[in-house]
Amino acid sequence: QDLQLTVRSNSVDFCPNEVQSIDDCIHINMYDEVVIDILEDDRTRETNIHQRLERHWLGSCVIPISALFNSSQIEGTFQLNTPRHLLGYERIISNSESSHYRNSTFLSLFIMAQPPLHPPEPIKVDDTIFIKV
Repeated sequence: QDLQLTVRSNSVDFCPNEVQSIDDCIHINMYDEVVIDILEDDRTRETNIHQRLERHWLGSCVIPISALFNSSQIEGTFQLNTPRHLLGYERIISNSESSHYRNSTFLSLFIMAQPPLHPPEPIKVDDTIFIKV
């Protein structure tokens, strides 16, 4: 799923020195959405719809904004912080998984800052300076 966020700040100029001082984080919370049918009378099922939407928290992940701004993109699979027991859920465990990751939940992410906020690095070859972009 693609999500675009606009970042604005009244107090921070997005120059490299200022970006490194940002200590805020991106908080990602994962939820499962379940539709519960609450219609009691089956005779009215064709004409009435009574449903309740429930969201169950599955876990969270925290990514420092400064890490994103310094590298312009973050890509990888991150372990979610999850509750010890998720009521109503069953974990499928394969024998090939290591015991450390057996009860873990992971999220694959690709996050990009557009436009990139870090300055281009100069590359010097002989007496000529090239700018890496």
